[in-house]
Amino acid sequence: MALGSSYGLLGDSGWCGTQSSSGISVVGAGRAGLGSLRGSHIVSHRFLCAMGLAVVALPALQLIPLPPALWSWLPGRALVAEIDLVAGLGAV
Repeated sequence: MALGSSYGLLGDSGWCGTQSSSGISVVGAGRAGLGSLRGSHIVSHRFLCAMGLAVVALPALQLIPLPPALWSWLPGRALVAEIDLVAGLGAV
């Protein structure tokens, strides 16, 4: 089952042996699009490039943890700290 699922993601075969190339199509389209990108395209389509960069960068930025000194100052953190103390977890 897991092997069949991985083949489905790669586009080799779909569910129950039906042919599906959606995974390969997405990867191929991405490579073809980035491979043909020139500096003049970026200059003429600045807004679209900025939006594409934001779509990738903002979720990636959220994966970086905040330092404890910063997230302890966030609003609502006092309630969480109190629950931690009552639960016996100490200063978390």
